[in-house]
Amino acid sequence: MSNRRWGWGLLGMVALGVLWSACSYQPFRQGEILYANFCATCHGENGEGFRDLYPPLANSDYFRENQLETACIIHYGMDKELVVNGKTYQQAMLAVTQLNDVEICNVINLLSYSWHSGMKTVTIDEVRAQLESCSDWELLD
Repeated sequence: MSNRRWGWGLLGMVALGVLWSACSYQPFRQGEILYANFCATCHGENGEGFRDLYPPLANSDYFRENQLETACIIHYGMDKELVVNGKTYQQAMLAVTQLNDVEICNVINLLSYSWHSGMKTVTIDEVRAQLESCSDWELLD
């Protein structure tokens, strides 16, 4: 096979790869990866929570009512009693300091999109403003 024909074949394969990825666009892919790596161990693969220790995130009234405050909880952690869907949880959540504001935004948008039908997505500016407003929270790690 000549170099020219090989080059066109390679170019065609790249073009097909780009076309395929455009057709399978997954807008919340980073949020899915981050959730799997940092959240699913406690909150469950499908956001169902874990027994009486960790609250559910899927169909959570607390999340629905505190969507942006979730940025503070992710970044700083939380050590207070929490009532989710009528059930009380007292297990502390440690801060996830490895995530930056863009990644936190992506996790919140994944939760909003995946388990809270009709919720709006949040913008990075909203998340940054929220993180600034809770900057006096004590880091729980």
